[in-house]
Amino acid sequence: MRRLWTATSLLLSASAFAQTADPTYDLLVLGGTLVTMDRSAPLIADGFIAVRDGRIAALGTRQRLPAGATAAETLDAEGRLVLPGFINTHTHSPMCLLRGVADDQSLFPWLLDRIFPLEEELVDPEFIRAGAELAALEMLRSGITAFAENYFYDDVTAEVARQAGLRVVLGFGLPASSLGEDGTVSEEQVENLRTAMRRYRDDPLVTPGLGTHSPYRTAPAILKRLRGLAEEFDVPLQIHLSETRDEVDTVRKEHGRSSTEYLDSLGFLDAHTLAAHAIWLSDADIAILAQREVKVAHCPESNQKLASGVCPVPKLLAAGVTVGLGTDGAASNNNLDFFETVNAAINQARVATLDPRALDAARGLELATVGGARCFGRDDLGALAIGKRADFSLITTGRPEVQPMYDPFSHLAYVLRSTDVETVVVDGRVVLRDRRPVGLDVAELLERVGKQRERVARSLVRRGWGQPSLLPQTQPEAMKP
Repeated sequence: MRRLWTATSLLLSASAFAQTADPTYDLLVLGGTLVTMDRSAPLIADGFIAVRDGRIAALGTRQRLPAGATAAETLDAEGRLVLPGFINTHTHSPMCLLRGVADDQSLFPWLLDRIFPLEEELVDPEFIRAGAELAALEMLRSGITAFAENYFYDDVTAEVARQAGLRVVLGFGLPASSLGEDGTVSEEQVENLRTAMRRYRDDPLVTPGLGTHSPYRTAPAILKRLRGLAEEFDVPLQIHLSETRDEVDTVRKEHGRSSTEYLDSLGFLDAHTLAAHAIWLSDADIAILAQREVKVAHCPESNQKLASGVCPVPKLLAAGVTVGLGTDGAASNNNLDFFETVNAAINQARVATLDPRALDAARGLELATVGGARCFGRDDLGALAIGKRADFSLITTGRPEVQPMYDPFSHLAYVLRSTDVETVVVDGRVVLRDRRPVGLDVAELLERVGKQRERVARSLVRRGWGQPSLLPQTQPEAMKP
């Protein structure tokens, strides 16, 4: 795949940017290099961004800053890169609390033998709150401004996202218990989902959405009802798809077709569908995904850690499938560092195709920003352009290990790390300042995380999956069942 943009296109004509007559703004960002992810003007040296009412009202080279411009707050971006917020298209944020508890296994043993039993015992609203806050902190410090969540207690995660200042796409679902003995779905449960969709319909940060686990763990009747609700409310519908060869073999044995073909036979696949992983796809499967306008959340680090396989990203893109990037949960990654995610996505595409041009730095970053926005059905996110929501991060390039820099795209994909993210803005509001979250009490959060760790450790020891040394030495009663 040819290089989309070049680092030489730094200086742009002033006529390329519209500017408002009113020079009064809520936020001004001055200096630095704007990495716009807008193909018409990808890089702007010594730039500025002016924000009003949560949107980008003007931007361009600093010499074109409107005369007399003032703002309630000004950020100095000198010597920094200004990048649209990363969009994490697939995660289970509370699973940060299960980081490292089930390493070195393939998906089914990891999921069925370890994760599901732990979740059944431990997951409650306080577990979700502590894990989601820990994930929110980690995502902010990685430059992530929006994420798709598919887990439990979605209302709690929504509260956490608002508190942290992050955007979230929720994945409300129908439990297996909603399916009656007659094979029909409980209308009461369906109405509960409708109520949730309405509750968040006008929320500036929380997007109501739907979700289910997978084609092999969800009854056909539930899959069909979820698809109908997604169309009714025009919201994303999340599902794990073709994550492993075992999954595809299981579905084919039961239904006589691939996971993709099976879901398509139920009418499940359409433009609302956000399919995570999408690794074991035939050419026919890819054609179906393209025809149905399904979006794919590519999770390269989780895929490689679980030895699940490599998503055929170049083939998907060539077929016209929209692809975004996801971290998956920290129990299978084991971090939410989006710089690592971008790097892994690029390098996996190259190794899988033996082509160093299969996915270049600029295209990888496009998947992390513009691609993610498209996965969410949001044309107002993913780029720095007039009228877009003001979601972006300021990234320092001051470390000796980062020098010298010739190409910002190259550095963002191959050199910079989450530790280089200094400031994050979401909807025009600073939510991370000097790497400190504005809306989260880190000390208090870590205290609650410590308590949840003790719960997890006790469970691990009791099940024989961990050593007694995991337990707090000051609490001998922790050894009791």
